[in-house]
Amino acid sequence: MNILWRIFGLLPRSGEYADSSHYTAWLEGELEALHRTTHIEQVQPYLAHRDGYIRQAAVEYCGRLAPEGAVARLVERLNDWVPQVRAAARRALEAVVPTASAADLCGALPAAYALLHAKRETHAQWVAAFERTIIDQAGAPALAGALQGRDIQVGRAVFRLLAGTHAMTPQALFALVVPASSDIVLTRLAFDHLERSEEGCGESELVRAFASKSTPIRARALRALIARGITRYVEDALFARQASLRAVAAAHLAGQGQDVAALYREALTVPGASPARIGICLAELGASRQLSCLDSINPFLHHPVARVRSRAAQAWLRLAPAERDEIALRVLADPAPELRVLLLQLVRKHGAYLPFEAVRMQLQAPADRALLWWFADMNHWDALGTAMWLAEREPDGDAALPSWYPDLADWVRWARMARRKPTDTQRGFLLPLIAHGGLRRLQLSDEVRASVAEVFAHAGLPFQA
Repeated sequence: MNILWRIFGLLPRSGEYADSSHYTAWLEGELEALHRTTHIEQVQPYLAHRDGYIRQAAVEYCGRLAPEGAVARLVERLNDWVPQVRAAARRALEAVVPTASAADLCGALPAAYALLHAKRETHAQWVAAFERTIIDQAGAPALAGALQGRDIQVGRAVFRLLAGTHAMTPQALFALVVPASSDIVLTRLAFDHLERSEEGCGESELVRAFASKSTPIRARALRALIARGITRYVEDALFARQASLRAVAAAHLAGQGQDVAALYREALTVPGASPARIGICLAELGASRQLSCLDSINPFLHHPVARVRSRAAQAWLRLAPAERDEIALRVLADPAPELRVLLLQLVRKHGAYLPFEAVRMQLQAPADRALLWWFADMNHWDALGTAMWLAEREPDGDAALPSWYPDLADWVRWARMARRKPTDTQRGFLLPLIAHGGLRRLQLSDEVRASVAEVFAHAGLPFQA
């Protein structure tokens, strides 16, 4: 029997006992520890214990102790794989629920609805009775508070309760959720529930939805308002931070025969426009695909705010992707961190080309060191030249290559495999560095020195180390 118990996890796996007497002693110790607990967090490990006797004892103890938060844990045990534990959970809930707080009852709703998918028993009747108990015992104010609380799962479950039992009107539920909630699932449920009702969505509800924290709900409300001929919110949406809202407004205005791009160009001329509004206009002009908009975009490449310059460069790229090399050169000259991110996108995603000499001249600040090495790593001669150049500029620092760059033994293997000679530009950069002892600053070992000399000989470069 002990073997079967061990297989099914009913006894400790640590070998704390050799026969039933040891198991009995172990069980008594566990139960003594259980009865010293006072909070549900302390009881929970016993409620989820692998030993069925422990779980049953913990369920019965919860029924007597009735700690705050016990209802949800007991509801979970209604689907326990041991029938005796399920029966004990039903008895414990009968004792605990009548005196449980509203928060405790509402917090158990997600677990209760999960029982509807359980296979061991059918719980539909019990769940329906539990719903009626919560409505009668918790009261409308507590349910409204749980609906608007921080626990998303509880809020959705409470909405399901109130909507399914018609304890609140669809309008009242909608008013509690929109625009207060930031949970997109809950706001969508409230919107759908109201639309399916006999009254449907009125203008006041649509206006509330347009002020929602959920962008899809705002776009849905705006489309519904426009369909009813209510267009006073279109201009606000045209300059909204969310692109989907701008798309709805732009589509409506274009359908009315208006030149949407002209509206954004005009907005750029308004004195005192905020950087956020300017950025929105630039993004939309870039999306317009109208090359004539470049004249309106170019002045903002010199704007004092970095994110505006970034938006202007991105808009330029969208309108004229063939000019990506020129755009990359302009972005390279801008030291702002926002533009450094865009620079990488231009090279890696859009295939912009930058001559390494320009990169080296612009990325000399210590903060740009990692980005400089990223560019240098594309060509082994650029990489070696950059190492010597930095060692010459920082003679008092560590002359070894940085940790993110491979050692010179790896460089030799790379150079031998590539068999690529330096270009005239690279040669003009390397020769002065070699003459000034740049290789000595890299502290070559004897073995690596011989290999580097061999590579230099093939490349037609003097070796001075």
